[in-house]
Amino acid sequence: MAAEKAGDGFAVVSLVTYLFTRTAAQGLQAFVPVAVLILWLRHSGRRSLLTAVAAGIAAAIPATVAAGALFARAQQQARWEATLATITFALAAAFAAVVFTDRHGATGDDTPPSSALAWATVAVATTIAITRQTMEIFTVLSATGFDLRLEGPGAMTLAGVLAALVVSVACVAIGSRLDGRLVRVAIRTFAIGFALQVAFYGLHEAAEARLLPASAELHAATEPYGPDSEFGQRLNYALLLVAAAAAALAWMGRRFSRVLVTAIAPAALAVSIVPVIAFRTSAAPAPETIVAPTRSAALPAHGSAVAAFSAPPHLIFRHTHIDDDYGKLGIALLDSPDGPRAAADLSCERVSFAVDRGICLSADRGVENTYRAVLFDKQYKAFATLPLDGPPSRTRMSADGRLGAATVFLSGAGQQHGYAASTFSTRTILIDMLAGRVIAELEQFTAFREGKRFQAKDFNYWGVTFAPDPNTFYATLQTAGTAYLVRGDIAKKQFTVLRSGVECPSLSPDGRTIVFKKKVDARPDGWRFYALDVATLEERPTAATSFVDDQAEWLDNEHVLYAMPHLGSADVYAARTDGSERSRLFMHDAQSPIVVR
Repeated sequence: MAAEKAGDGFAVVSLVTYLFTRTAAQGLQAFVPVAVLILWLRHSGRRSLLTAVAAGIAAAIPATVAAGALFARAQQQARWEATLATITFALAAAFAAVVFTDRHGATGDDTPPSSALAWATVAVATTIAITRQTMEIFTVLSATGFDLRLEGPGAMTLAGVLAALVVSVACVAIGSRLDGRLVRVAIRTFAIGFALQVAFYGLHEAAEARLLPASAELHAATEPYGPDSEFGQRLNYALLLVAAAAAALAWMGRRFSRVLVTAIAPAALAVSIVPVIAFRTSAAPAPETIVAPTRSAALPAHGSAVAAFSAPPHLIFRHTHIDDDYGKLGIALLDSPDGPRAAADLSCERVSFAVDRGICLSADRGVENTYRAVLFDKQYKAFATLPLDGPPSRTRMSADGRLGAATVFLSGAGQQHGYAASTFSTRTILIDMLAGRVIAELEQFTAFREGKRFQAKDFNYWGVTFAPDPNTFYATLQTAGTAYLVRGDIAKKQFTVLRSGVECPSLSPDGRTIVFKKKVDARPDGWRFYALDVATLEERPTAATSFVDDQAEWLDNEHVLYAMPHLGSADVYAARTDGSERSRLFMHDAQSPIVVR
């Protein structure tokens, strides 16, 4: 299992790396267009408008905070993004038209003072161009650095912003010293590319917000190349490289032909997109197939809304939309998972439920972190609380609602909170859900392999999944770096080792299939879902082709649900276990999904 951040369920390395690269890409979208504008004003002799840019940059600071706070609570974030992208496209297209028709070159003297309208337009455009991206950065920073107190992700978010600022300042410093004619070629090239980029993003976000005809199909087609994709992030760097390459080619072209110079900008841009697309299709992991629902709706009021959403079948989950209810237990209709949802008054890191009761693994973070398992009834009211010895990891319930299981990481000298760490320790307990008490620890069970006693000091158990038989369950046992699938007998307090290479098993409702995580290569994200026939112990790959760090939940006997980290939040995907179809997006802004039948 890939490394997790204690108490958050996200992979530390993957989350930190993702936040840095994503934030740096957003920062480049925010700051580089402003740097290009500054260069054009300098080289076109319009220095009087530089004060407007400075005013726009200053105004972007409070605008970022205000817009970020509103964006985090917005019911339809995609509409915000679509609107701002459309406005930015209009500004970018106007700028591209101006720089292509402008024939004025710097003469050493400034042009006459610009009009008040021009000054205001430049200032407002600068503020919008920056705030469009920085409001999202602020939202993620607020969630990871302030609300959740995750120092690593928060620091890397700031580092991504700083990296983008350094690149943008370097562009201004270098461009100010180059020949004006070469800089204008680079500016024109960037202007074309940036206008096309924001036009595409506006289309993508408008489709996600369902503002266009055939929005679902459009969103599905554009998602692999959207702003959150690896392609989208690399495109920001590609635009800079293409602009620089265009200037270099222009310098060479001046020695040959004026016609060559004129054609350089669009040709360089068109040619440069080819290797970017080639990289995206050959080197990057295959994207999930997206069936594009709208982003999760705002949570209705608590109380009566909870009851309205709780008639079976329904879903309960950890709500991860970055708003006032972040981390709360969410409830949604099974036939409309990405529609309206309600929130119970429980804050959970992991959750499970069956019949009329459930488990909420909770973390209270402060000067001293404390953890507990809250047992709750069908009205989502706590009836028992059990202290936990460390950050929550996994929890599951038996189908009849009588038994529960919870796994935590143990803290101590040299211990790390993640299954991929070289040293870690877990504790897994079984809970009598009727009496509200712990009945056993898996470490107290006796393990047998091939009929012989199997024991070691480094045993760690996690990933419990219960069989229809109330006495039987499955789990992962790891020792000496090898993970084993074990079958537990509660009455005898015994384990039987079935096979190796299985982590986080999840048994289907009919008891015939186990979906589990398997390490397929040495990369940190080299985990995939496989399906195991319980009778024969033969395995096959599922349709979930992307990195997974979750214990699957069964939607039915053919499909499983699992969560994927997404920009400080998480989304839930659905995958067929027979491998016949690619995964699809099931619901936004959710984690730890449980189907209540």
